[in-house]
Amino acid sequence: MDDSNRKINRRIDDYYFGGSGSERTLRENRRALDSLRIIPRALQGSLNIDTTTNLGGVSVPFPIAVAPMAYLSLLAEKGEETMARSAARSGVSFVLSTRSAIALERVAETFIANRRSISTSSALAGIFFQIYLMKDKGLTLSFIERAKSAGFDGFIFTVDAPYIFPRRRDRANGFSISEKMVRGNLPEAFTPGAATLKGDPTIGRSAAAFDEALMQDPNIDESVILEVVRACSPLPVILKGVMAPHDIALAGSLSTGAIVSNHGGRQLDGSITAVDAMKLFASSNKVRPRSLWMDGGISYGSDVLRSLALGCDGALVGKAFAKAMRRGGESELKRAIGLMKEEFLVAMALVGANRPKDITPDCLFGY
Repeated sequence: MDDSNRKINRRIDDYYFGGSGSERTLRENRRALDSLRIIPRALQGSLNIDTTTNLGGVSVPFPIAVAPMAYLSLLAEKGEETMARSAARSGVSFVLSTRSAIALERVAETFIANRRSISTSSALAGIFFQIYLMKDKGLTLSFIERAKSAGFDGFIFTVDAPYIFPRRRDRANGFSISEKMVRGNLPEAFTPGAATLKGDPTIGRSAAAFDEALMQDPNIDESVILEVVRACSPLPVILKGVMAPHDIALAGSLSTGAIVSNHGGRQLDGSITAVDAMKLFASSNKVRPRSLWMDGGISYGSDVLRSLALGCDGALVGKAFAKAMRRGGESELKRAIGLMKEEFLVAMALVGANRPKDITPDCLFGY
């Protein structure tokens, strides 16, 4: 591999697997999960395991979903379709990022054509579309209508990135996304406006540099959330990126669910982890959302069990699956998903749980 290819690969790896600032939060996500020790049970007799849970009120067969990740095609050829196909065949739900290098219609078609029943549930894996509130609100609404028509099961509304915390690795690397990838999921009629920012054509442009309309609008309040929820109706909307107990409860009152997340350590450096947030929420006595998931550092099936023991219905997995696809394409991704599912099933059996709801804080030492 020549030096230019090594630099490109380093830029991609740093973008996907690095964090913001000093990357303290990125490290703490893993440490927080490791701090939760699990209490095995014995003398439980035979188990009849059913892994069915819900994501935003949608019945799904497994408490694992692929987290929304931008431009998966950077990691492997047709990365979004590869991830969708592998997840669907495994009974794992999938969240497609707005910032997809492949049109959402094509990814949905791939997922729906490949989903199948699994042995521990009668439900089918769901496909969800992740949305941002963009400065061009009409563009956000157009994504919603396209996703409805394409057969998506619901929406994940990311609310924790009104401003982007500096990512030092990306800045040092001069990282940016090619115009071809940015255009991948944009409407065919979309053309950059007069306010188009300047980018270096030798290294491409980021989504925001391609056009200001693609930047997130920081003005997200209750009225905006309700407007988005109405636009998505009758499909469910889950708010992603809430951490404070008040915000988790508010998300539950405004939408069909919440995802506790610090954006994978890629936003406010030094912020609390999802484990910390779930502990705070448990002691707050606030009303639990009908559907509650978390993400941040989830790498093993035992991490998924920890998430459920903290009070969640499931966990999103991002970097662990992205690394597998980066390492060995579809075959390695299939192996990684299968191994995480197996770890979770065996972990359920070893704590004596027949259903996800049987996994309670009593499964954790000192909690």
